[in-house]
Amino acid sequence: MTNDTTASLKITVWRAYRPGKALAMYAPSGSNPIINTSFSTDTWLHREVFSWQAREDIWGGLEDDENRVLLMEKLRDEFDALLPPVERNIAKFGRLVEELRPIATSKTSKWTASRQNDPEDPAIVFGINALLAFYNQVAWIYGIFRNAPDASVTIR
Repeated sequence: MTNDTTASLKITVWRAYRPGKALAMYAPSGSNPIINTSFSTDTWLHREVFSWQAREDIWGGLEDDENRVLLMEKLRDEFDALLPPVERNIAKFGRLVEELRPIATSKTSKWTASRQNDPEDPAIVFGINALLAFYNQVAWIYGIFRNAPDASVTIR
């Protein structure tokens, strides 16, 4: 079965926020407002543009423990929400997708029982290669956002 940390794996794509109107921000001391109408792409102010959450244990079918640990660490450490957006940009996400491809399509990525059953017959259990499905999803996300110059990714 799936544990709570894996089932809650969530990928979010962010873009720099560019307000249509002037935006007033107050300094911590409550001094005069700072009026800003444009933000550069390296600013801290971003907005969520896409989010996807895994419903399966994406590591369940991966037999290679070394690759499992390496990938889990990369997902957690290199796309942490506390990192500045420039350090978790879409190009870096693309490199992760390319690194994941040979592992997801290898013989070490096995089919397992899905958490989802046939709604008409609960005795029927679907098979899934969760890591390959995860790879297909992240490759799709990268394909959609790869040309967005200010896109960044968080993985929780």
